[in-house]
Amino acid sequence: MKTRDDRFWDKVEKTDTCWLWKGNKNNCGYGYFWNGEKRVLAHRYSFEMMFGVIKNCVLHSCDVRLCVRPDHIFDGTRQDNMKDMISKGRAKHPSMRGKWTKLNPEHYKEIKTLWPEMTLHEIGSKFGISYAHVWGVLHGKVGEYAI
Repeated sequence: MKTRDDRFWDKVEKTDTCWLWKGNKNNCGYGYFWNGEKRVLAHRYSFEMMFGVIKNCVLHSCDVRLCVRPDHIFDGTRQDNMKDMISKGRAKHPSMRGKWTKLNPEHYKEIKTLWPEMTLHEIGSKFGISYAHVWGVLHGKVGEYAI
């Protein structure tokens, strides 16, 4: 009988660059694997096999969502993931590319004073950012002092 790890590696195609997941994929294009208890993202499972517990997020240095090669994935924070996404022009909506980096500390203060007189959408339009980014600013998730 194959071990869980053997079943995992059976679904991986090793190329000269990335090791590509050939199993199931989710709607976002990431591979997933049934670990015996629950469905887990394949790149996270690979990371845990090689390096142990994940402290934060698992990021791809290669930017290939199906890659499970251990030396192509690393532990980082959500903020690291966002900075990486923005710096590489991978923001989900084309209008968001580069916008997050254009806000300065004064903008963050102004956004906080505009709420709730304006809606999140109105504030976002004023600064050329998404309403989700506005929400992140208001809740301390985005900005110079975000944790």
